[in-house]
Amino acid sequence: MNASAIDLGTNSIKILIVRRDSEGHMHVLFRHRSVVRLGEGTFSKDGKGKIPRNVQLRTLKVFQSYAKFLSAYHVDVVRATGTSALRDSKNGLEFVKEVRDKTGIALEVLPADEEARLIVKGVSSEMPIPRKPTLFIDIGGGSCEISLVNKKKIEKFVSLPLGAVRLTELYVPQPKPDTARLRRLDQFVQKTLSENWPQPKMVNVAFGSAGTIRALGRLVSKTELSDSERLIKRRQLDRAVLSISKMSTKRIAALPGVDSKRAEILTAGTHVLKGIFDYFRISHIHVSNRGLREGILIDLFEKPQKPLGVAPDKQEEEKLEFLDNIGRHYHSNRNNTYQVWRLARSLFDELVPVHGLPISLKPILMTAALLHDVGKYVSETSSHKHSYYIIKNTPLPFFNEKEAALAAILARYHRKSPPREGHEGYDQLNPDEKRILEKLAAILRLAVGLDARQDQSVKWLKCQWGPGKIRIRVELKLNTTLDMVELKQQAKLFEDQFKMSVVIESLSADEFKNSKPVVVDETLGARSV
Repeated sequence: MNASAIDLGTNSIKILIVRRDSEGHMHVLFRHRSVVRLGEGTFSKDGKGKIPRNVQLRTLKVFQSYAKFLSAYHVDVVRATGTSALRDSKNGLEFVKEVRDKTGIALEVLPADEEARLIVKGVSSEMPIPRKPTLFIDIGGGSCEISLVNKKKIEKFVSLPLGAVRLTELYVPQPKPDTARLRRLDQFVQKTLSENWPQPKMVNVAFGSAGTIRALGRLVSKTELSDSERLIKRRQLDRAVLSISKMSTKRIAALPGVDSKRAEILTAGTHVLKGIFDYFRISHIHVSNRGLREGILIDLFEKPQKPLGVAPDKQEEEKLEFLDNIGRHYHSNRNNTYQVWRLARSLFDELVPVHGLPISLKPILMTAALLHDVGKYVSETSSHKHSYYIIKNTPLPFFNEKEAALAAILARYHRKSPPREGHEGYDQLNPDEKRILEKLAAILRLAVGLDARQDQSVKWLKCQWGPGKIRIRVELKLNTTLDMVELKQQAKLFEDQFKMSVVIESLSADEFKNSKPVVVDETLGARSV
């Protein structure tokens, strides 16, 4: 299988394509980095918190070229992620949609805690991590992720607005910074650290990743990083900060291992790292050549378990009890309806980068899933229409009038014909509501199809997406199968809606148990794991 990780950072966009062989090793096929400065203007006062259109266009152009590489290398699975600039910008989600519509690449806005987890996973695949408390530091363009790992588990993490691009815009806007601005920058770094990580303990071991730290590693070693020279010591960092702070961007770009684009933001990045060194009293840091992209790829291939039986919170539990009483009244198949809801919830959560719907819509999906078959109480014939009428005329106290109507219409489309003009209820929706309904109906139908035999055979699922396709990996209970004919029919609305084919990969419990573990190959430049 060929897989790819695309990391859209605040400063640059990077792609890594690998092949996983039968032994579970990953071999690098292609890697590329392009500086796009997605955060340019986003963090400044004049930027109004939006990604400028010219920046969007140059980033989109890179995505279009990457889509060609994904096709050329026959990539089966790709995970494309965006970090701080997309999280913080007001128009980030609009850009995510444009990327998917024009390239077929589902770009995921990565939550800060997930970013930290994947960074730790990527770095840990390259270097042996001690069992004592260890600090992981990743200085990106828009943010800085700091994680405290103890016994290979993240005990604490913070995502701080200490990215090199962000701070360059705010404190180092001219070619050569002045002392007063740099002093304010240092004060901001210390203030941010003290507010978000009070009373830090001294940490003897630290690992660093991302471009700023790697560039500094090359600077202090005056060469490409080798296994024996992958440390930045405190005195080396102090000297680097002192000399870089006096240099113009042109002079920094002339330093060994620093390209012109990195030179523009290196001053701010070095001050951030020195501030972290001072705050946590770090004596030295190990420099990693791996990070987020490698973490994404390892995560793609690792145990793909996604339990369906997640415990509901108190608010959801109250709604479940209310809907359960309605279902009992109409003699619903409770085992099937609860399984459909579990499947629909997992599909919704897994496919957020594809559908782009807000989490606030999940109660509507839950209601339609749990009540989709109440119409059978009236008649098996046209039961989906009867479900619509029953839900429409049933008071749902946790919904307003519009939400209740949407839930009823959604249940009507769990089978048979897709939404279209002329259907009762659908005609009353505005264009935005119709788009929401169509996306939710596509998810609901897929969930219904995955339990078409009504035997709750699916134990877990995990979704992965490649260019133009969704791969749904499921583990089945022993001696069970999927109704692939029914599933294919139910998946058609999803395929039409999202312009992506659906591929179901089912594993039995024994097949899953005997599947090979992930191994990071030597060709990635480090030990196997």
